[in-house]
Amino acid sequence: MAAFGAPSPLQQRSAVRSASVLMFATAAAELVIAVIATIVALAIPADALRELYDQASGSSSGMSFAQFRQFISGFVWFALACVVVNAAVLVVCGIFLPKGRRWARTTGTIFLCLTIGSVFSGGLFALVTIALAVAAIVALFRSPVTAFLAAQNQFANPYSGPKGPSLGNPYGQ
Repeated sequence: MAAFGAPSPLQQRSAVRSASVLMFATAAAELVIAVIATIVALAIPADALRELYDQASGSSSGMSFAQFRQFISGFVWFALACVVVNAAVLVVCGIFLPKGRRWARTTGTIFLCLTIGSVFSGGLFALVTIALAVAAIVALFRSPVTAFLAAQNQFANPYSGPKGPSLGNPYGQ
């Protein structure tokens, strides 16, 4: 029986499921947008890349155009790899959150905040990912999710028991 004002177990499970789905949706949106951005970035024509190279005063930096092009390509692939890792962590956290793992909420929040960092990539599509990430963070810290995690993580405190604290014996009575 739920205490006064505490969300019911059904409300708790529903809120946890919603938070997990939002984490999955954020990961999926992030991956789709990153793959599209990678395809677009790698398909930049050579003359447009040459213009970027000239504007960045590439010839005075001692870097050849071929090195510059290779650097840009490497950076794009590195960014895609970071997005894939971020999305994978979000999926893992979304899987373990309904199992009552507190670390899933904490780790998920950290990686959702990294997703919010995509605002620096610009673009209208990044706003979709950011909106999903913010919604997931809000959902993760709603009271039904907190109550669910608290109910799932009732561990035996070695410093207190049914008879009160056991002074000097941290391993039980």
